[in-house]
Amino acid sequence: MDRERADAAARAALGSWIPRLARIPASARQELPGITADRTFQIVAGAVVLHTAMELMDVAELEVCPWALREGVLRYIESLAWTPPPG
Repeated sequence: MDRERADAAARAALGSWIPRLARIPASARQELPGITADRTFQIVAGAVVLHTAMELMDVAELEVCPWALREGVLRYIESLAWTPPPG
C-alpha cells in the first residue's frame, strides 16, 4: 500500500497497533475513534484474531466497511448472484 487510506486496514499497521491497544487501559480505549464503551474489553482480542486470519489467508489489506461480519457475508453472497436450485 503506497498511501494510507481511511477505508483500508493494512495487516502491517494492524500488527503494530496490537501492542499499543493492549497497553491502553480498557477504560481509555473508548476514546479512540470507532471503539465504543461496550467493545473496549474485546478490541485487543479482535485485533489479534483479525491479524492472524489475514496472515493465514495471505491478505495484505482489507477494505473497511460500516457493516458487521454477517452483513458483509450476506452482501458477498448477494454479489455472487446466487440463485437457489429449482424445487
